[in-house]
Amino acid sequence: LTARVIPTTVAPYADIFFSPDGEWVGFAAQNSGLYKISILGGPPQQLWGTMYAGGGGYWTADNVIYFSIGQKLHRIAATGGTP
Repeated sequence: LTARVIPTTVAPYADIFFSPDGEWVGFAAQNSGLYKISILGGPPQQLWGTMYAGGGGYWTADNVIYFSIGQKLHRIAATGGTP
């Protein structure tokens, strides 16, 4: 197993989680939303653009992402939209 950098223009980021197939990385960008990026690189795709300072995420096999903001649990399609 070799680590490598997946470049992105969105920073700072935290709360990393993976898609079930391992092909995507989801992450939170402080004050700019929830994103995903291919492990092969390319531009990040914004899934939700509201200020996000949540606590991690979980990507299900049916392409739904669950994440928390404060003490509230939200869900969003892995293609984006409104939770």
